[in-house]
Amino acid sequence: MINLSTPSDILLSEIEDDLKKLTWWLNKTKGPNIRSRKRKELSNKYHKRWLEEKRTFIGDTVEYKSPNGNRWFAYDQIFKPQWSSDIIVGVDKFIYWETFGSIGAFVPQWWTDTDGKQHPACLIYTGHFFERYSERAKVPFRSRTMVMSFISELTFKPYQEDTDKDGNPILVFKMNRTGFAYAVRRKDNPHVIEVRTYLDETNMTPTKLKRYRKLADRIEADGFEDDSHLLAVCHAINSNESLGY
Repeated sequence: MINLSTPSDILLSEIEDDLKKLTWWLNKTKGPNIRSRKRKELSNKYHKRWLEEKRTFIGDTVEYKSPNGNRWFAYDQIFKPQWSSDIIVGVDKFIYWETFGSIGAFVPQWWTDTDGKQHPACLIYTGHFFERYSERAKVPFRSRTMVMSFISELTFKPYQEDTDKDGNPILVFKMNRTGFAYAVRRKDNPHVIEVRTYLDETNMTPTKLKRYRKLADRIEADGFEDDSHLLAVCHAINSNESLGY
């Protein structure tokens, strides 16, 4: 079972091993392909909800404990890109961990280098991040409500390279309409990123807020119009986990 002290290479290897078993389990649970009865029923259900809500939303969430002892949350993402005439139902997932007084999440990612080659990666949302997220996003700490709220924030987001007050390199992610996440790359593997805190716009100085406003504007619109939404679509396709349209 992985934790915050697990070396990056071991962490990525165990996640990759888990994902193979989780994908098999999800296919058994939801149907092996988009033509299967289960997936057609699921797509029809979400299509009806989309017609009512006409916005991106999170669908069913299931829990899976891997043979390695990791607790996975797998959830349906329903969205409609501008170039599509219908909705897309993708599946995404993360490892949720909880200890006395602390919670966290390991979110598998894939990074593409300049040669187009994909590399396994991971976003680690630390206990301190969740404490600040609970405090500043006004979500009760260590509750199902908080976990579900966090799930709704999980997607591929554009980020900005920056430095902290001491000049150390950090990454800034736009998390939602009013908040930003600050993260650092691990020294033993830059593809493993620890997301360490959350700032609401009300906690930011005018200078910082102005600096990140452009980043915020890129993903403010509802409708999957920017590259973060395109990456989410590519993730679903590359994972072979897109459901029926």
